[in-house]
Amino acid sequence: MKRNKLIRPGLKGVHVLFFLQLAFTIGCTPEPLESVFAGPADSVENPSPLPPTVPSIPAKHLVFKSSFEESNSLSDLYLEGATSQSITRSKEQARTGSYSARFILNKTDKIVGGSKRSEALLEWVETPRFERWYGMSIFLPASYVPDPAEEQLFQWHAISSVDLDGRSMVNSPMAMYTKYGRWVFSAKFGGDFDLGAYDRNAWTDWVIHVKFSHESDGILEIWKNGKLVVQRFDRTNFRDLKGNFFKIGVYKYAWAEDYQSTTTNRTLYYDNVKIGAENASYSDVAPSAD
Repeated sequence: MKRNKLIRPGLKGVHVLFFLQLAFTIGCTPEPLESVFAGPADSVENPSPLPPTVPSIPAKHLVFKSSFEESNSLSDLYLEGATSQSITRSKEQARTGSYSARFILNKTDKIVGGSKRSEALLEWVETPRFERWYGMSIFLPASYVPDPAEEQLFQWHAISSVDLDGRSMVNSPMAMYTKYGRWVFSAKFGGDFDLGAYDRNAWTDWVIHVKFSHESDGILEIWKNGKLVVQRFDRTNFRDLKGNFFKIGVYKYAWAEDYQSTTTNRTLYYDNVKIGAENASYSDVAPSAD
């Protein structure tokens, strides 16, 4: 496993050690998505326009921005991969510029952080109530065939293991999955949202606006390819004294837990990844092409 620096404002050595211990001691195995199609999701559609260009430099209200054009784009991230080829810059696909970040996970890969994963940690926020805007493009190649065993493609994970109500926080409060050829967004508080069949050999653009809160003032809004597909105002997080960390990549715990799976490889690409602070907006993080 390759270990790089974890970039977070104010991160101190003791927290790095805590995270490393957490990554290796907690398998982070989510509950199976058995109810993923159990009922209709709260959803609306709104043809929100995408901005014509991506800003050339990060704005002050962006806390992370990368199109992976620079040779050191991955060097400051904390990477969890089985080999040096698990997470790389690639010219095979690009939504913006010439490069993207390629994530490869094989069923035969060794266990990393307690499970089968190829992920990059982008942000660690040590407060239980915060607001963020997330934007990214994800490319699923032709080889990304439908599989009955789900995988996470980006996730928020709690820093603590138990909340103030004694509830286990081992499972992610929110994550994007693919399963049976479909996009599924799963929220611990809110249920599962079926966001439609995924397209292969194509980029899918995502914007997620989240206000993390254990009270009813939480916010969850999701845009897919410029259309608002989820809008929910209610609880979004555990009742906790600490916050979450955010990761992109592929996490397929099904291969570690011996679930029924018909695939042996997952390869996918990310581009135009941005994280906006509470004063950001849709247009600040929405992906766009040059």
